[in-house]
Amino acid sequence: MVQRYILMEVVGSKEARERGLLTRVLSIPLLVPLVDDDGEIRTIDPEIEESFRTLVADILFQRFAAVNEPYLLTSETAARDVFRGFHNETREWARGSLADFRTELSRWRELAIRLCVGQAVAEDPQATRITEETATRAVALFRWCGIGALELFAEGRGDRLQSRADKLEQDLIKSGGFKSLRLLGNHNGFTIEEVTQLAELFPGRFRIESRSTASKPVRGVALLKS
Repeated sequence: MVQRYILMEVVGSKEARERGLLTRVLSIPLLVPLVDDDGEIRTIDPEIEESFRTLVADILFQRFAAVNEPYLLTSETAARDVFRGFHNETREWARGSLADFRTELSRWRELAIRLCVGQAVAEDPQATRITEETATRAVALFRWCGIGALELFAEGRGDRLQSRADKLEQDLIKSGGFKSLRLLGNHNGFTIEEVTQLAELFPGRFRIESRSTASKPVRGVALLKS
C-alpha cells in the first residue's frame, strides 16, 4: 500500500515506465466510500483469520524449505495454452491503442504466472502441477489488476501522447512530410507500435502508407498537416 501522490511520481517517470518498474507491483485503485461510524465494534471472523494465517504459514514453509532444494511446479499443457492466449491478447493491445504501455503489457504473462504459482501453493502446499483451472483464475485476477493499473498510469497520458505526436510531426517536417518506419526507429526513437498508435489517435495529422521508391516500396508515415 502506498500514498497515491508517491505512486503518481513513479508513474510520471518515463524511465520507470520503460524499465518495467510498474509491472513489479499489483496496482489497484481503491474507491472507498465515506460512511457513518455507527459505533459498532467489528472484528475479523476467527475462521477467516485462522484460514489466512494457515495460508501464509504454508507458503512460508515452502519458501524456506526450498532454500537448498528448489520447489518445482510444472504446468499442464492446457495451463500453458491459457498463459499463451493471455500473452497474445495483450500483444494485440500493445500493437494498437495501448502501444505506449507496451513495456508493461509485455510482462503481464510473467506476472500472471507468478500469481498462479502463489495460488497453487496456497490451495495445496504439496501441489506439483499448475492446472488449467488455476491458470484461468490467475489470468482473470491479473487482468483485473492490470486494468486497474492502467487506470492509474493513464494520469497524464494525454499530455505524454501529445508530446510524442508533436515530436513526430517535427521529425516529419524535417524529412519533407514522409519518413519510413525503419528510419524513424533507427534515428528518431519511435517504434512501429508507437507510430501506428499515434496515427490511430491523431488521424488528422498522420497516416501510415506505402510509397514507391527507385528500389522498392517503403512503408512509412505521412504528415497530413502541420
